[in-house]
Amino acid sequence: MCGAISIDYQPDFKKSLKHFFTEAEIQNFENKGEIVFAYWDKQPVLPVKNKNGITFIEWGNRDANLRIPKTGWARLESLLEKKWDHLKPKVVLIPAKKGCEKKHWFDLNKDIKAVLIQKDGVQRVYMITEAATDEFKEMTGHDRMPRLMG
Repeated sequence: MCGAISIDYQPDFKKSLKHFFTEAEIQNFENKGEIVFAYWDKQPVLPVKNKNGITFIEWGNRDANLRIPKTGWARLESLLEKKWDHLKPKVVLIPAKKGCEKKHWFDLNKDIKAVLIQKDGVQRVYMITEAATDEFKEMTGHDRMPRLMG
């Protein structure tokens, strides 16, 4: 799979990032020139491309009280089997410079496909995964990988 991603920091992200990160965390992003988004963060968030640029949306669900899938990923197979259709998923793109799985960082420089869902006033994004290639399995030890654009 992909438990974390990174993108280059841009000053115009600062206002939006304040909804999810502390001033010290944002300063760290500015200093490093990179933002890391990880599912294991206190409040996991992903960048999502839209017609106006990039927005930040909560990543998946770890709250048992919410009536949406309790995960951060959507298997391509379950999407194709229409198991997510009741949530009216919309395919979106996550920009990613790098990805991380099992503490192994790897270059991506591609967009990752994801689904955006909205239910009961809650909006979340789930990274789409598919069966891993042999190369990805060898690199990360995981049998699922993010579905990349192109």
